[in-house]
Amino acid sequence: MISPSELRAVTEDIKRVALAASSTTSALSSSSDEDQTENTFAPRDYDIDRLHADDARDKVFVAILKALVARNNKPSSPKELATCIMKHEFTLLGGATPYATVSSRISQHFKRILEHVPPRPPILGRVAHEKHTRKYFYYVASGTEQDEFLRHVQEGIIPTQATPSASRRSKSAKKTRCMVPAVAVEPALAAAAAAKRRNRRAVSADDTSAMRVADTSNPPKQSCPGASPAVNHRPVQHRAAPANIIQRRRRRQHQR
Repeated sequence: MISPSELRAVTEDIKRVALAASSTTSALSSSSDEDQTENTFAPRDYDIDRLHADDARDKVFVAILKALVARNNKPSSPKELATCIMKHEFTLLGGATPYATVSSRISQHFKRILEHVPPRPPILGRVAHEKHTRKYFYYVASGTEQDEFLRHVQEGIIPTQATPSASRRSKSAKKTRCMVPAVAVEPALAAAAAAKRRNRRAVSADDTSAMRVADTSNPPKQSCPGASPAVNHRPVQHRAAPANIIQRRRRRQHQR
């Protein structure tokens, strides 16, 4: 856990990166950091002052926030964020696949949100790609989105689950964790993704039923009523013994 002064220093550092990106003529958010054919999202408003201490002590996650504000908080994929981090040297990304490191740190952030008591809103939001519904782009959430998240948790709109406490003394103690890993998801894209999943399930169910009908229409043939089904016994093939073994056997017979 970091101190409040260190948390303020991290927040101010992120704000300086955002100020540099907006003031310089050659903005940090260059077009080389992104895939213009897939990323068609517009920049969004954000509130970095609500950064939690658990997230501020993660250097890679702080670098992810710097990359987002450097790109004017345009929803970005982990690959785009990794490219921006390495280009501007916000931190060192280890491993052969830097974007996998970025993706894992984002997942750890959402995991911390789930395990936090009481529930707190995540600093990141995500939107799904309009064509690839399983591909997400991340951005820094605004204050309005974070307040709405808390309000939904209090009203019970966002589902929560009670899990046993880690304390061994009180087994009946419960803690409530939030089961929603993101602040906002585009409703139209989410509905399209749900429709595609339903269609895949329907096609899979039709294929399964067709296979069952085919199996019942071609029952196994039997030789006579009441007889057990025929079993195909393969003839046993005996391999010939090697020549050296045969010579040993002959020697033993002569010695006897």
